[in-house]
Amino acid sequence: MNTETLRAKTKKYLEEEKVSIRKLAATADIDFSTLSRFLKGERDLAPYAMRRLQRAIDPRGNDLSLHATDIFRKYKRQFFNGDEIAIIGENLVKMGKVLASSSGNNLQQDATLKH
Repeated sequence: MNTETLRAKTKKYLEEEKVSIRKLAATADIDFSTLSRFLKGERDLAPYAMRRLQRAIDPRGNDLSLHATDIFRKYKRQFFNGDEIAIIGENLVKMGKVLASSSGNNLQQDATLKH
């Protein structure tokens, strides 16, 4: 998440949750004046402070998981071409079908593994 997005989400969080800047700063383990200046746009936060602030306003990591998905998609496009992605997808579907059909039958799983 970039600085401006985090700043906007933090301001929205403070308004919606009716939390004081001091309380949020304490939760995120960030100095109150640093957080206040960050929200006013007078300074940026260090990367570790940004992560702590993200966790404080989104403890379940919803935004972080979305960010991870975006990164995955970016790298997937960089390292695999469309044909390779299609083949990988087809193989995953086949594996899923085999696992689903044989999940309750250990003998069938053993026979599949021996071939």
